[in-house]
Amino acid sequence: MKKELLKTIQNAIEGLKIFHHTDLFEKITYDPNELPVCIIKDLSDSISIPASGNWKIQSNLEILIIHTDALESIDLSNAVLKLIGTLPQECFIYAVEEINKESQYLDFSFFKTSINLQVSYFNLSWEL
Repeated sequence: MKKELLKTIQNAIEGLKIFHHTDLFEKITYDPNELPVCIIKDLSDSISIPASGNWKIQSNLEILIIHTDALESIDLSNAVLKLIGTLPQECFIYAVEEINKESQYLDFSFFKTSINLQVSYFNLSWEL
């Protein structure tokens, strides 16, 4: 189920066609010409077993947007947030918990916007 969740989000974000790359890992450095990029990070999972005996899994994900224009953050974030609102809810329940912004400098200045997302789902097969 976890692979399906990550692939669903990755495919949906790629469908927006606003990022040069949509990855499941963050590289050490990026070339300014590669930006904006979107990285989907799998942060943690918590598992509970309700009376039904099925695993209830809550996955914490971070959708990280790296870009070079501070004002671009608003448009990129809004596009991803709207997308999250349209994802199918049959298997996964999505809840945005927090949005963070920061600026960093390496060889060039860039900005990071992270959308922290909690996704809940049940799994009958006792695996992530």
